[in-house]
Amino acid sequence: MFWKGPSVDDAGATNLPTVLIADDEHHIRFMLEWKLKSDDVHILTAADGRTALSLAQKHKPALIISDYQMPYMDGIGLVKSLADDPATADIPVILLTALEHRISRADLSGTSVEHILRKPFRPSELLELAADYLRAYRERHGEAA
Repeated sequence: MFWKGPSVDDAGATNLPTVLIADDEHHIRFMLEWKLKSDDVHILTAADGRTALSLAQKHKPALIISDYQMPYMDGIGLVKSLADDPATADIPVILLTALEHRISRADLSGTSVEHILRKPFRPSELLELAADYLRAYRERHGEAA
C-alpha cells in the first residue's frame, strides 16, 4: 500500500508544520511526499496552482514547494497571489522549474520565493533546503527542532 499522507481535513489537527507540494507531475509529488514524510510534518499536495493557492490560504503552510509550470495557475501566478494576501505573503516558497531562463527578477519581485531549483533537481538538495526552512519555522514557533 502506498503512503498517501494525511487527508486535507486532517492537516490542521496537530501543531506539526505543514508543507504544501504543488506540482502537476504525480511522480514528483509522490517522491517529495515520501521523502518528507519522516520529517514530522503534515504534507498537502496540489496538482495545479489554483488548488495550491486555496490550500495555502486555508492551511498557512510552513513551506511551499511549487513547480513553475502547472495548469490553471502557474508557479509565478501562485507566488504573486500569495504575496497579495497578507496571511500568506511570508510563506517561503521553493520554486522548481525546467525553464529557469523564463523567470525574471521582475517576476519574483515582492514574492516570498527563496530558492529556484532547476529540474531535474537532486532530491537531497531540495530536502536540505526544506529541512532548513522547517527548522527555522520550528524555532520561530517555539517547537523543538
